[in-house]
Amino acid sequence: MNGNFIFAIFPIITFLCYIAPVIFFIWFLLKFLKVQNERNLILKSISGKLDRLEKLDMPDKLDKQENLIQEEKPVKLEKQDEQHEEHQEHFDNPNT
Repeated sequence: MNGNFIFAIFPIITFLCYIAPVIFFIWFLLKFLKVQNERNLILKSISGKLDRLEKLDMPDKLDKQENLIQEEKPVKLEKQDEQHEEHQEHFDNPNT
């Protein structure tokens, strides 16, 4: 009787060996999708917070950018004037 019981269990064990990877794959897939969904929700909340922060800081940033642009233009013009004068001197006095 003991030997017959072991032979009766073999088909069940074989069936479990075939079905276990499928069950594991489905479990892993569901777990992966849940983690990805949570990650997306966290990223959406961070994005929303950054958008609100950006809208609040926008006037300050625009003022800073305008100040930088106004400061840069005279510097660029001065450099261009100096370069132009150097080239002009070189063409006026080619021997130097």
